[in-house]
Amino acid sequence: QDLIWAEIERVNKQVARVETIRKFRLIEQILTAEDEELTPTMKLRRAYVNTKYRELIDGMYAEA
Repeated sequence: QDLIWAEIERVNKQVARVETIRKFRLIEQILTAEDEELTPTMKLRRAYVNTKYRELIDGMYAEA
C-alpha cells in the first residue's frame, strides 16, 4: 500500500487539486468479467462495483 501511495502522490503533483486522489482502498480480489465487476471487454461496471463495495466506499467518506 505504501508503494501505491507513493505513486499516487507523484501523479497528484501533475493534476489539478480537484482531481487529486486523497483516499483509496485495496481490495484483495482480482476484478473479472466472470464475477460481474467487468464487462466482457474488460470495462468496469461502475454501478455494480459501487453497490458491491458500498460499505467500503461509504467508510472512506465517513473518515473525513
